[in-house]
Amino acid sequence: MGEIGRKTIHILFGSLFIVSAVGFGGETAFTITCAALIAGIMVSNLIAHGLEFPVFSLLVELFERDNDRDMPGKGAIMFFAGAAFLMFLALFVFQRGEIIAPALVPLVFGDGIAAIAGKRWGKHEIINGKTVEGTLAGFTASCLALALFLPSWTAVIAVSAVAMAAELLPLDDNFSMPVAAGIVLYIIF
Repeated sequence: MGEIGRKTIHILFGSLFIVSAVGFGGETAFTITCAALIAGIMVSNLIAHGLEFPVFSLLVELFERDNDRDMPGKGAIMFFAGAAFLMFLALFVFQRGEIIAPALVPLVFGDGIAAIAGKRWGKHEIINGKTVEGTLAGFTASCLALALFLPSWTAVIAVSAVAMAAELLPLDDNFSMPVAAGIVLYIIF
């Protein structure tokens, strides 16, 4: 399926993550995320060694990038890892569980829309295939979604800007974006 299909699933799946963080609370969301991360790593390893899991193997076949075939489900695993690390920081270091949901917003909406817009309209590459057009679209989407969670436009813009900048780092953006957003939210609030 291509990048647009992959990012559509990213946005839909990520939205469930945000809803679960709000609905179940930070501690329960953290437990579920850690369990999913461990299960995902185990299933990935088994698929990489040739075992078939009907649903998971099909999802990997449909959505995995060709250059990530050595670690099946890498995008989802890194999503869980980034979310789990964010939740750990928010709950146990910052003691601010309320920042979890808004810290996930730039990853879910900003990253997803950035990739879709960049593939469709991107003409000016910044780094590693990421484009000015995609980054601006992601920033805008992140701002609009964060406006539902944060009380001030200054906070919305600051969190979105830092998270979208983190997307450009030579790290997996599924990890860097929520952590960067969480740190900014902790500093601001």
